[in-house]
Parts: sequence; C-alpha cells; structure tokens
Amino acid sequence: MRRKISIAAVMVVLSWGLVGDATAVGPLMITLDVDVGSGTSFNMGMGPGGMGGSAMTGGGPVVFDGQQFGLMMHNTMTSTMAGMMGGQTLQQRMMSFELPGIGTVFGMMAGGNPWVGGQGIIMGGTGGAQGISGTFMVSDQIGPTRYHFTFTYSFP
Repeated sequence: MRRKISIAAVMVVLSWGLVGDATAVGPLMITLDVDVGSGTSFNMGMGPGGMGGSAMTGGGPVVFDGQQFGLMMHNTMTSTMAGMMGGQTLQQRMMSFELPGIGTVFGMMAGGNPWVGGQGIIMGGTGGAQGISGTFMVSDQIGPTRYHFTFTYSFP
C-alpha cells in the first residue's frame, strides 16, 4: 500500500509539473533507479590515425521506491580519434524515457565510467511531457546494470 502511495505521489508531482505553473516554484528534482541493461553491441575501426569505436543499445525499467513506472532505452556511441591529441575518446548516449500516462522524455548524455559521473540534458518530450527541459546526472551504481539518475527539470 505504501509503495502505491509513493508511486501516486511521484505521478502527482510529475503531473502537477505538466499542468501547473512549475515556473512559480522553480525546478523540480527526482532521483530514479534506472536499469540501463544492454542489448546489441558492435565494434568499428579504421587504420592507424583514423577513428575507431563501438556502439551499444539497451535499456530497462525505470523504478521509484521499488515500483516500476516506465522504461528507458538508449544507444551509446564510443569513439576514439587516434590522430587527435594522442587519441581523444568521446562517449555519448541518446536516451528516451517512456513514462506511461505522461509521455516520452528525450535526453542526451556524455561521459560516465561506464555510467557513473555521466551528465546530460533533457531535450524535450512528447504528450504531457512536451516542453520539459532540464539536466540529469548519474550518481552511483546500485546493481549490475542499475544506476541512480537524478533529474532536475521544469516546464515552460
């Protein structure tokens, strides 16, 4: 019963941000347990001085207080440019968070080892999440493929 009330509270906060005057209160913050999972991956490379890297897709449940209320999907691209400053590596991720009854939230993230320390931006959404913006960061690993994502977001 307590978990259902907690999920209801998260949905009320998110919904209030969707229909209320969120700018009067300022940005909202929430920390979620996100299973990044992993799916298909492949490596790519070129000759000396060229570019090499890998791509991976994956995702899994988004959980708050032990209850799933959405899904996250991502594609990750890691590239190394050997000819630039001794070999520069860049890791970037494109993500979507499917939140039933709310909509889809889109994000882009860079960094992370492999995920911890990564930071990103919220680039908008669909449905009730249209107009959402903000930032997020990955703070700690809580399971083999699960991490805490802390979102700071607002609506116009």
